[in-house]
Amino acid sequence: MTETGEKLPADLLQEIYVNGIDGTTGDYSLPPMSSAAWAGVIKGETGPENLDELQFKKNRPVDSPVSEAVENPTDLAQAGWAVVFPATMEEKRREAIKEALKPLLDHRREKAGDLYRVFEGETGYRAPETKVDFCKRQSPEIKRGPARPEQMPFYVLLVGSPVEIPYEFQFQLDVMRGVGRLDFGNDLEAYARYAQNVVAAETGAVKLPRKAAFFSVRNPGDDATLISDRYLSRPLLANLQQPKLRGEIPLKFAWDFSLAPSGEKAELARLLSGKDQTPALLFTASHGMVFSSAPVEQQLREQGALLCQPWVHDASILRDHYFTAEELGDANLLGLVAMFFACFGVGTPQFDYFTHPQATDKTPIAPYSFTSALPNRMLRQGALAVIGHVDRAWGHSFISPGNNVEIEAFVTAMRKLLNGDPIGLATDPSFNLKYADMTTTLTEVLQELQYNQAYLDDKELVRLWTANNDSRSYAVLGDPAARIPFVQKGAARQRPVTPAVLPQDVADRLAALQADIGPAPTVDYTVKAAGVPAGDMKVDAEHLRAVDQDFAIQINEITKSLQEFGNKIAGAVSEATKKIMTLEVRTYTAGNLNTITVKDTGDAELRALTHVDFDGDMRVFVPSVGAEVDTELWDIHREMVREAQSNRAQFLGAMAKLASDLLGMIKTK
Repeated sequence: MTETGEKLPADLLQEIYVNGIDGTTGDYSLPPMSSAAWAGVIKGETGPENLDELQFKKNRPVDSPVSEAVENPTDLAQAGWAVVFPATMEEKRREAIKEALKPLLDHRREKAGDLYRVFEGETGYRAPETKVDFCKRQSPEIKRGPARPEQMPFYVLLVGSPVEIPYEFQFQLDVMRGVGRLDFGNDLEAYARYAQNVVAAETGAVKLPRKAAFFSVRNPGDDATLISDRYLSRPLLANLQQPKLRGEIPLKFAWDFSLAPSGEKAELARLLSGKDQTPALLFTASHGMVFSSAPVEQQLREQGALLCQPWVHDASILRDHYFTAEELGDANLLGLVAMFFACFGVGTPQFDYFTHPQATDKTPIAPYSFTSALPNRMLRQGALAVIGHVDRAWGHSFISPGNNVEIEAFVTAMRKLLNGDPIGLATDPSFNLKYADMTTTLTEVLQELQYNQAYLDDKELVRLWTANNDSRSYAVLGDPAARIPFVQKGAARQRPVTPAVLPQDVADRLAALQADIGPAPTVDYTVKAAGVPAGDMKVDAEHLRAVDQDFAIQINEITKSLQEFGNKIAGAVSEATKKIMTLEVRTYTAGNLNTITVKDTGDAELRALTHVDFDGDMRVFVPSVGAEVDTELWDIHREMVREAQSNRAQFLGAMAKLASDLLGMIKTK
């Protein structure tokens, strides 16, 4: 069995692989990182704004992220608990979410006492400010260094999407605190169920058997999963099976550990079924799916999904090869805590953290930052927290730039979780400390390279930089003060298989609030073309997206001016109708999708164009091969036009009905 510190075989690790697979091409989402071309740009970097905190964390002789006045950081009465809302969040929406979270907020207030804080409105987070800016704005100012709970508690829950509260702020704040996030949009029932489940877990209503399961994928021909299985999953399991191991945190309780007999999807479904096989702690290591060139709807739904066996490297990826949020069904995961080693395991930033140095600007990899659907649905269905990666996860998570196996961060986090520590405290001396170590080391190397260009080989510098970015991007979804509700004495109760029901009065009150704030705004602006081979063509739906957005603006304006401008509704409807009914569908072919972005068609070739005016005038430009029409491409294009026209008709009908309803309301005034 491989032990921590073993030197890896050179023939296996010429490169360090990214643990993500592109769902369209079946290739690694980035090629193995080795090019010395990156080194020149890295040498020009400066340290992060919170470098002093990172250096302090690395060099501090005591193993505690809080001030020395706090004797027990697991005690909220000493460490405190806070919730942060976006400053720009509409008050009505914020109060509705607080109402849904009331059981959790009341529970935390009771435990934290005077060290319970709510940052909202003027004290809430204002994008795009940094952690330093946020702390300076508070009164009294929040000082740098170890968490002083009287200024800002150690445990901090962010409520909002990563658009409202960016991942970068979460990473910075997490250096000296235990930070988690809830992002259920406007789904009040999801917030309420999560709050109810955390309180149930902490008040003795849930006691799970001490079972920890490992799910590790090893795809044939795939070096990335071969490496993560051989040098992360199995050594980690072997370490934890030894309760008292020299140099490690001793385990206080006896746990039942298991390694899934296969890396197949059915096995993962069994572990997440919510039945007796579902553990209290689940660790997975596999590829996270990447859909950067797929329709946005698919990216939001499936990015970060876990690739399973029997997929073979270089073969086409089928939908049956990976596990998504949809496949959780109605499983009750009450009390579960999970850790994913996978690309985009918990989230996707709008811009690539590993942008190539030759790029003149940040590389977008999503229309906006978002949390992954799978862990989010797990939280909706009972899980207390999911620890995972934002952006791509690299082998550097457990392999040093010098090619030594280093799984200490995973070992420390898992041992603290198994001992019953809160999630935010378990990730601090593990992933947060590794980030501090990597950043300060990189900064020192960059400073030395200014005077001695031969101080470090370019390839080693690139590996160190990649390892630093990788270590920064671990994050928690869920309340960081939550902990695994396992039985400590006596026999555990049987795992509940059905979710707890919200009290009827609570459900009724939330339903009324939900109707008041409305659902989370979503726009389906994908144009589907049946039978299009993945990677062969790109549909330019930018025009259709603009029309969708303009439609929403028109509706907003009509609603707001209902009383004052009621007599103008018909004209507004007429104008909006013209915009809705104007269509332009373009079909391209491209040999290399890497040159294409949402706004730039790159070297793609326009092969077919259809424009439909409001008055019915249609202009069509058909694809041809020599003197003949390319019938296959034309059939695809024609189907897209049909679907676009159908979508427009549905929008028109909805708008006409709304206008009719509004006019009816005016007549009754």
